[in-house]
Amino acid sequence: MNSTDIATWTPMFRKIAFFSVFNDDEIALFLQHGELKKYGFHEFIVREGDTDSTFFVIIKGSVKVVKKIVFNQRKQLGELESGACFGEMSFLLGETRQADIMATEQTYIYEIDSTKINQMGTESREKFFKELSIMFALKLKNSNLRAEDFHEAHKNR
Repeated sequence: MNSTDIATWTPMFRKIAFFSVFNDDEIALFLQHGELKKYGFHEFIVREGDTDSTFFVIIKGSVKVVKKIVFNQRKQLGELESGACFGEMSFLLGETRQADIMATEQTYIYEIDSTKINQMGTESREKFFKELSIMFALKLKNSNLRAEDFHEAHKNR
């Protein structure tokens, strides 16, 4: 990515919660080590069962999460919008992808492989993993709240 592209995308990255703790030089470093890709409507970003170690951040647009169920039928599990991150399990654990991720409109995704993170400087790498930890904690908290709501709703039946 050239310096003009970096200057164009840096302000958009600053609006994303995951990147808000990084200064412009660090964002430029992420842009140089990762890739910014554009996906069209219904284009697959991730396919269930694939194996890779890429982490994704939606910079602009939205995606849907779809899981295969019985006999190749699919169920939509949710939607993610600008600022959302996904792919952390494969990124950290090297596990296969657990769902399909498809663009629901023209969508720009920042993608970075775990090997590229390991090539970055210690400070940027540590900040990255701290933000990843916070993101995980927030997802777990929200998951626990949904589980409590589900339990309460079914307890009174």
